[in-house]
Amino acid sequence: NLKIRVDHYEVRVDQGDFSIWSDDGTSVYTLPLLGPGKHIIIARAFYESGKFLESSVELNILPLNKPKITDYPRQLNYGDNLIIKGKTYPNSTVTLHLQKDIDQPVDYVISVDRGGDFAFVYDQRVSGGIYKFSLEVRDDRGAKSETTDKLPIAVNELAIIRVGNMVINMLTMIIILAALLLGLIFIL
Repeated sequence: NLKIRVDHYEVRVDQGDFSIWSDDGTSVYTLPLLGPGKHIIIARAFYESGKFLESSVELNILPLNKPKITDYPRQLNYGDNLIIKGKTYPNSTVTLHLQKDIDQPVDYVISVDRGGDFAFVYDQRVSGGIYKFSLEVRDDRGAKSETTDKLPIAVNELAIIRVGNMVINMLTMIIILAALLLGLIFIL
């Protein structure tokens, strides 16, 4: 009887590197946490001779439902509090991606209560500009939803800042016109 023994296994997930896996006797390989979407798993069984057999499988991981936004302000004034409320899977976590104008988004992790409700209270007062936010949920198993669409929140500047900007713009125009007028007088 010729018995061929497997020396070791190598496994690759998607476009990652192959990693060596040794069977502990259970013949069960546990995948790393994978996000929603299609994934290709490739397994190789290496024999003592150095030759191997390769097999692959395609997995399609379905996402959780996106969190539902129940309340958020469409418009705020300078210095107001930003509060966003929603509903999703009980005892999960929601990641809120918050971006102001063209700044890099900042992520905030929010705990969801037993009833599935969550609330985010921004730890700063808002300043003038456009804020955008999106949400995704992760349950205790690590399963994730897709990210919601980005929603905008407009923040009005203080009236004194608007007036100040208007005055600066007018002074700039007056200075430019005066310089042009002086240049024209000098040329004449």
